[in-house]
Amino acid sequence: MSINTIARFAGALLTISVVTVLFFLDRASLPLNIWWLGGIALGGALLAFVITPYITVVPYRWMREAAASDLVAAVIGLIVGLIISFLIFIPLSNLPPIWGRILPFVGTMVCGGLGISLAVQRKNDFSHLFQAAFASRRARERERES
Repeated sequence: MSINTIARFAGALLTISVVTVLFFLDRASLPLNIWWLGGIALGGALLAFVITPYITVVPYRWMREAAASDLVAAVIGLIVGLIISFLIFIPLSNLPPIWGRILPFVGTMVCGGLGISLAVQRKNDFSHLFQAAFASRRARERERES
């Protein structure tokens, strides 16, 4: 079996376990019966079966093959994306109850992912920008010295 298949089955099993545990721990607030539990667990397991390798295996392989400059750009992009998501978190959390709980999390995931992808894609542009800034600074310092 490949690592993708193992990750798919592990993600599906984990999803079924989490749905079942949440059902039995918080049964008073969930008016669902066992059929709803089975449907939600099956739907979640199918979704997890499809997306688990893209969350686990693909990023791991990318990190093993990526250059150090890509990893540094990804970390900087993630930090910037999370700062931006923090700024939009407060207005989103003031929305009506269901949206006020879901949209801040979705906004954080979207901003973090966009920050990573934009920073990695535009890493050369950022490095040229900083090189130009430092080069002009050094030129000014040399003029002052002479």
